[in-house]
Amino acid sequence: MRLTNYVPEPQIRYINWNKILRSNTPVEMNGGGYLAIKYEKGLKSKLIGLIPGYGGYKKKETRRETDRLVREKAMLFIEHSKEAIDQLSGQLMQIGKRDAMPAAEKLRSEIDVVMHTVRTGEYGYAGLFDLEKVDNKKLEKLTEYDARVVIKSKQFQKHTEELTDRGLSDPDNILKGILGLQREVEVLRKDFGRRKDILSGVEHIEDDVDYFDVRDV
Repeated sequence: MRLTNYVPEPQIRYINWNKILRSNTPVEMNGGGYLAIKYEKGLKSKLIGLIPGYGGYKKKETRRETDRLVREKAMLFIEHSKEAIDQLSGQLMQIGKRDAMPAAEKLRSEIDVVMHTVRTGEYGYAGLFDLEKVDNKKLEKLTEYDARVVIKSKQFQKHTEELTDRGLSDPDNILKGILGLQREVEVLRKDFGRRKDILSGVEHIEDDVDYFDVRDV
């Protein structure tokens, strides 16, 4: 299920995910596309589509399994992204584009940091996994962050592969593309950190985070 069609930058810069998903009112986008999905149903159905078996965090006995499934799916996308960057680095060597090589190496290191965060995430959890009941606001926020990290990881893989595919044919824009990917991976790192805070029992429930763009999902 596609959540929205492409929306040109001049028409809409950010999608307020919370307001849209908590509303029954259709939102018109791009002259005819409509997005009218309630929060719980919309995000959870999207996650189930990407992660068969996703059960959420309402039941204590399924929380660790839900967390494992989310981290494994995100890790898969991120690993593919790293493979694409490794391929891109080889292309840079091949065409002698040395000015972009430091940025590519920095991006690779930043991906490693995110992968470490995802891989070792469970060891930092305690609070939420031990609670018998979790309040609805926290359950909703966890579902949102699960969607954020999985969908953004999927988008990141797509963008790294696109840059690698066009690298040899468009060498002058490789550095610009790498810098854009660095910004994406930094947002991913922050989202995984916020998700970990909630799972660990740290109060980190904010309403005005940088709502992610659902184009091309």
